Amino acid sequence: MRFEPEIAGWVARAREAVIAEWPEAAWLPEVPEWRIALFHAAMRVGGMRTEEIAVVGQAALFVEWGLWLHEAIDDAKRLSLPVPLRVLYGDVLSSRYVRLLAEANQGAMIGRIARALETIHAARAMRYVLYREPEADREQVFELEVDIQSALPLALASPGSPIRPLIPRVVRYMLLWDARVGGRIYGGEARFLKFGMQLWEDLEALLRAVIDDGARRSLRALVRRLPSIRTPELSLSELSEGL
Repeated sequence: MRFEPEIAGWVARAREAVIAEWPEAAWLPEVPEWRIALFHAAMRVGGMRTEEIAVVGQAALFVEWGLWLHEAIDDAKRLSLPVPLRVLYGDVLSSRYVRLLAEANQGAMIGRIARALETIHAARAMRYVLYREPEADREQVFELEVDIQSALPLALASPGSPIRPLIPRVVRYMLLWDARVGGRIYGGEARFLKFGMQLWEDLEALLRAVIDDGARRSLRALVRRLPSIRTPELSLSELSEGL
């Protein structure tokens, strides 16, 4: 799926900035489309202007790529660099956001992303500890993963933004969906369906409540990339086309 112009612009600029300095043999992580759309919705619904999104969105992708490199250091097939270099390049990418945002006078956003990284690293450390236990608490591991994947988009959303409560729920939904597709449904099918239906109803309500056209477009871009558990006549993706 191709990104909408508002999203495609800052995604392309971020990729171009990295590719210009990136080793030809190295793998640059592919961030899922739903996640990039979530970043954009977090910024736009929170009231961020287009010119701010162009910079903050790039910074968020630098951080995300760096985190993915750190997370995938054992994936020898997809990452051709030796492990020490993968960690180094991950550090370089993860730290580039500071200079980019500082040059754009986005000091507050630097602090928000820095605090998100603290949350992510602490949760990853705890997850590693749990993985080493003979019988890891699956629910605790899952909740840590939700925290890890929610921290960065939450940092992009302004305090008080109506999308903030939905961000961890979208992340949870996608993690549950991936587990369901892989035959590893967590918490049972009925629990997943109930959670999913409530999320979609709340996304519908937010779509109807948002007045700003850019924010509405960002929400449409997000819901188009979320797999729906609803029947076609109730699909939010179809509903959003007519809004």
